[in-house]
Amino acid sequence: MMKKIKTKKLDLRGEKCPFTMIHAREAMEKLKADEELEILIVYLPAIETIGQVAFKNNLKFDFEKIEDWIKLTIRK
Repeated sequence: MMKKIKTKKLDLRGEKCPFTMIHAREAMEKLKADEELEILIVYLPAIETIGQVAFKNNLKFDFEKIEDWIKLTIRK
């Protein structure tokens, strides 16, 4: 039987760096093996900075454009 993945959501659509990075990093540090983190942003440079932190911490990172915002998905 597969473990169910819990999804945590972080809506940062009104934020810009450095606040997107600060809040995202805090949430990534708390991420457990059975969880994924969905981060919603509109500030495009945050894709790169958040992705770099995810990469350095061996986390899986994906993103998709939804309407006028971006959904980042991060997993252990």
